[in-house]
Amino acid sequence: MISAPTPEPAPRDAPSRSGDGSAGAGQGAGPAAGRGKADRDRPATPVGRPVAALLLVSLFVVALLPRTIGLGGAVTEDEDQWIDRSGTFARALLDGEWRRTFLTGHPGVTVMWLTTAALGPTRAASYGEAARPPTPPGGPVLISGKVPVTTMPDFLSTIHRARIAFVVVNAALAALVGLLAARVFGLGPGVLGGLLLALDPYWAGVSPIVGMDGPLAGFTSAALLCLILACRRLILARPTRILVRPARRHGAASTATGRLALDRGALAWVALAGALWGLAFLTKTTALFLAPLVPLLALAALLLPAARRWRRSRRLRRSAERAPATGATGQLHPEALPSAGGPLPRSLAASVLGTALVTLAWGVVGIVASVLLWPAAWDQPLLTLWRTVDFSARLGGEPHGPGNVFLGRPTDTPGPMFYPVALAFRLGPATTLGLMALLLFGAPRRLGFAAWSLLGYVALFLLLLTLAAKKVDRYLLPILPSLDVLAGVGWWACVRWLAGRRAGWRRGRATGGAPGQVPERATGQPFERANGGASLTTGMRSGPAPVGLALTGLALVGLQAWPLAVAGRYPLATYNPLFGGARSAERAIPLGWGDGLDVAADRVRDLSGGAPVTISIWYPLWVNFQAHAPGPVVTERRLADADYYIDYVHARQRGLTPRQLANRRPDAVVQIAGVDYARIYRLR
Repeated sequence: MISAPTPEPAPRDAPSRSGDGSAGAGQGAGPAAGRGKADRDRPATPVGRPVAALLLVSLFVVALLPRTIGLGGAVTEDEDQWIDRSGTFARALLDGEWRRTFLTGHPGVTVMWLTTAALGPTRAASYGEAARPPTPPGGPVLISGKVPVTTMPDFLSTIHRARIAFVVVNAALAALVGLLAARVFGLGPGVLGGLLLALDPYWAGVSPIVGMDGPLAGFTSAALLCLILACRRLILARPTRILVRPARRHGAASTATGRLALDRGALAWVALAGALWGLAFLTKTTALFLAPLVPLLALAALLLPAARRWRRSRRLRRSAERAPATGATGQLHPEALPSAGGPLPRSLAASVLGTALVTLAWGVVGIVASVLLWPAAWDQPLLTLWRTVDFSARLGGEPHGPGNVFLGRPTDTPGPMFYPVALAFRLGPATTLGLMALLLFGAPRRLGFAAWSLLGYVALFLLLLTLAAKKVDRYLLPILPSLDVLAGVGWWACVRWLAGRRAGWRRGRATGGAPGQVPERATGQPFERANGGASLTTGMRSGPAPVGLALTGLALVGLQAWPLAVAGRYPLATYNPLFGGARSAERAIPLGWGDGLDVAADRVRDLSGGAPVTISIWYPLWVNFQAHAPGPVVTERRLADADYYIDYVHARQRGLTPRQLANRRPDAVVQIAGVDYARIYRLR
């Protein structure tokens, strides 16, 4: 750990005092006064190893249940591409051709590793481009000239097997993030936040999908929390000491000297954060959005103790200058106090150097992890990383290829309000209420640095997403776990406030006062509230009664699972019911990622009596829909050759329904959460 400069040790005849330093010598300040400032950055409740193990297993089980719902759902638009890429990746591994493991600049390396491991290299390689037969005459034409991967034998069983691996990994990441949240915020807020993120409707819906977004959310969130834990070690590395020199002895004040010290615990957390970030980068280059936050948090953590010391020194100097020079023993003398103008600049210089070292350590570990796990980087490390970053910069600068929809209007440029609106619909209801509670009650002061760090990450991520031309609602996934954790802190603060009100009401009755009136007492706790005298941080160590905490947890589980129950077997179709659910979302943002197309294929079979028929569908869906269709599939451009047309909600929102079908009543409809996801029309 790199610590900011600290004052030199006080001479033997000038006793030092650790703590907030607000009480001069001889004023009877006890040890509790010294602990007040030091404790406010520490976790509220230590998490021991048995408790941590129990919490990790419990959160994994809770997270696993909702993620299994979408295992048998329809193939999404991107899953066929990742099965294809994973096949080529596996073949390159078997042949030892490392350069061929660069398939896309996303780069999705963890996706391809996980899919290859789940299927086995040989089976995965059979779905690669080189292993598939060429397109027969009259068949669907791809750029590669090979048949679509969705038409390969046993494709549905293959993707189901791959999805199981993604469910397990995403559930494990959710449990890990919940455990880290408990380390950062304490056991009570960590448990509540862990339940929220384990049951987060959108993350649960995306988790079974063979793709980048689910693992990216877990890796980035875990990396951020590890970084916050490292910063906490930076803040608490060395106790602050205020020099108190007896007034009868006038001497020159000690001078602060810059010093760098390494703390293994902080370095371990920095290294773990870097390794997790490396995995996030290998998943998707959006993880680069976390990079600017690393030096900012490290600098803030290194400067915070010096800034507190400087403020206390200035306050003590002013008190000493105003006090009469009585010459009494223990009187603070202005010359014996650290200079109010000196320590902070010297601390700034050392903190900047420390920040550079922390950022360098984080970046080196992240890059090394990326290179070690990407075979293409073994051969050409610099070129591989450059191609990845360049691809992402170009892709983010272009609007979404199929177009977009915002507030009922088809558009290629939804504008800066797209993500705030999409976020409102993608948040879980319990998360929404928890964030409102956090706004109302505020985070306990001891948790301020961690809470502001998460909020800073969310704000920075939203800003960078908004600046990009390509806008898709699932790109919000990396910030959802952070918001779930913050909502858990909000719920905890609310429970603590209610517990304080109840205790105040009981004490008021016992003392004969008005209900809710609490006798004045010196708690030494920040964020003291006037109404009832209940502090939001009073009892943060002990927390509310276990029964109250359990009831709160059950309420959160019910609220957070509400949209999952509405969406049924299609958790991707979950939208915040507090804002109107899927019906309101249909009028605001794009809906559908292939949800319900498996049922649509069954409806076509029923309508055709089981006979093979040709089906037309909007072009982004024509490859993945072939995994379910009872016959050939063509795009909407070949509508005249089709027997049926499926009007999917994603296309209908863009006004792409064929004109000849605009006023026709569909022959069958597939509804999810009250929205017509697929309308089926018989053409002949």
